[in-house]
Amino acid sequence: MPHNRLVDEDPKQRESAPPLLPTDEVRESAKRKPRDLEGMMMVGFFTASAAALLACVPVVAIYSAIDVRTTDDLSKWMIVFTLMSGTVGMIAGLAGGIAGFCGSVGGMLPSALFLGLRLRDKALGVPGVQGMEPAEFAATTAILYVVMYVFAVTLAAIVGLSARTALERRRSR
Repeated sequence: MPHNRLVDEDPKQRESAPPLLPTDEVRESAKRKPRDLEGMMMVGFFTASAAALLACVPVVAIYSAIDVRTTDDLSKWMIVFTLMSGTVGMIAGLAGGIAGFCGSVGGMLPSALFLGLRLRDKALGVPGVQGMEPAEFAATTAILYVVMYVFAVTLAAIVGLSARTALERRRSR
């Protein structure tokens, strides 16, 4: 015979509770199903892969289409890249937890390496070759911008992960 949790726990309410009928039953839909480990792993892998692609591909694609020669251009485009990857990192950390965080950082690092090498090539240039003249900014400036990009995107992903953790704690109370 099904049981009434409230009636079983509190003797005072046992007397005031209506009697159980033979048709009373525990609804299956109210029970929470245990989470499947394989399903959780697949969601984590997908989240990490999607976050990595969304953090890396747009940066590489946009940089390949622009020509950065001045410090103003460098500043403007590094802000755009940081906002793009930082937003992806924050959303991935918030939506995907640790998998999203790792994916966004994992996608940001190859794009940072790509930017660092390409900007260093632009800064050094090849003197005397048409279209390969050295840029207005120094190679150290380009590397400093890339290091700031790495820290800012990682910080944004940490903020997203921290917000998710805080929301989960609030729900469990």
